[in-house]
Amino acid sequence: MSRADVRLSILNCQSCELWAGCRAPVPFRGPDNTAIVVLGEAPGEQEDHQGKPFVGPSGVLAQRWLDQAGVGAENVAWLNVVSCFPHRTPSDREVSACRTNLVNQLSFLRPAYGLILGGVAAKVWHSALRIGEVRGRWFLAKFDSEDGVRGFWGLATYHPSAILRNGTLAPIAERDTQEFARVVEGWETPILNSQCVKCGSFDFYGKYLDDIAYCSKHYLQATGKAVGRASQSSTLGRRQRSPVKRSVTVNPSLPDIL
Repeated sequence: MSRADVRLSILNCQSCELWAGCRAPVPFRGPDNTAIVVLGEAPGEQEDHQGKPFVGPSGVLAQRWLDQAGVGAENVAWLNVVSCFPHRTPSDREVSACRTNLVNQLSFLRPAYGLILGGVAAKVWHSALRIGEVRGRWFLAKFDSEDGVRGFWGLATYHPSAILRNGTLAPIAERDTQEFARVVEGWETPILNSQCVKCGSFDFYGKYLDDIAYCSKHYLQATGKAVGRASQSSTLGRRQRSPVKRSVTVNPSLPDIL
């Protein structure tokens, strides 16, 4: 699909009832030839009024984070996992209904890296985790496109609207954005966090689930599968006295799936 086709398909979307309560769906904005996307939750009032994503107070704050981290906001494509202004937090059903719009935009843009803002957007890939758990951790965000499974390296952090409500979260979001910018600047393969996402421990018998580390106890809870001796070949590594991250690969090139 061309840029015009993708945008037109979103503007004509009536896949859920949200279209009836907004001016019009809001497609992505930004350059075609960029490796970077910022994914948010849904358009707000200003976005609905102007027909452009990330132009309200939250968008201005997100752009400031990127500018301060050295990633020019003008070099980024901006989009949301829900394209219509919901007047509230969008439901799981509405996010699912808008999945085609999200996939069409990502398939056209083909990003290498994505900054994922807030729990609603992060749950597209990690539905069982809260934003406070998954934030600051890199993972390969996969999606099914017309030409097969594709993906980009994603890093989630708090949504700017949460920062505007609770300023104590601002330093965390700024550090996450700086980490995002560091990896993007070097065109690196990110390093996965090897601490359990639930308890923060290192576990010799732990495993990764969609690039997120779990200790053996919480992996069992997350999957309902027994973690026995036979599966110990896929481990997080030996326990460490200090939080040390494990490198995915020594090759800095992006994975074949991209």
